[in-house]
Amino acid sequence: MCGIFGITSKRRSDIGHILVEGAEKLTYRGYDTVGVATVYKGKILLRKDRGKFDEVATKLRLAEMPGSKGIAQLRWATFGAPSKVNAQPHYDCDEDLCGAHNGNIVNYLPLREEYIGEGHTIRSTNDGEICVHAVERYYDKSGDMVEAIRKGCSDLHGDYAFAIMNMKEDRVYAVKMGSSLFAGIGKG
Repeated sequence: MCGIFGITSKRRSDIGHILVEGAEKLTYRGYDTVGVATVYKGKILLRKDRGKFDEVATKLRLAEMPGSKGIAQLRWATFGAPSKVNAQPHYDCDEDLCGAHNGNIVNYLPLREEYIGEGHTIRSTNDGEICVHAVERYYDKSGDMVEAIRKGCSDLHGDYAFAIMNMKEDRVYAVKMGSSLFAGIGKG
């Protein structure tokens, strides 16, 4: 089981600190890899590695990551061994989308082969990366995140929840299919 925490803020540019605080509350959900992605100055910054949350957060200085939005993920491996490359979040091919998931994509292997055949750069053996490429597949055609997420989710089979962000937007999108998902809205 994994834990994901995402946030976007109109008032903060030190989102790494908030992401670490949120992820600390999820440490019972992930045991073998940790990752944080933030958007800062038009680029997605990604830091992730194998290990327990406290060790990785300290080693990679996750709390110091700048940005106004981001995603943190703690993973307990199902598809793909615990490793830095399989840690989430994951980039898409162009590194303009980034996302993380919890759950199982049961058609991961055929989708992986299909996406590689279409020219996608698949960097891991983790089914969470497939969620990002499923959205990318349609986003690159339409430029519309909501449409791309809807169409991408129709390709994914299984129970999952995932969060994804586009470096060009002030949003973090969240989707669920069977798995639990909680969302909150506050000032700013």
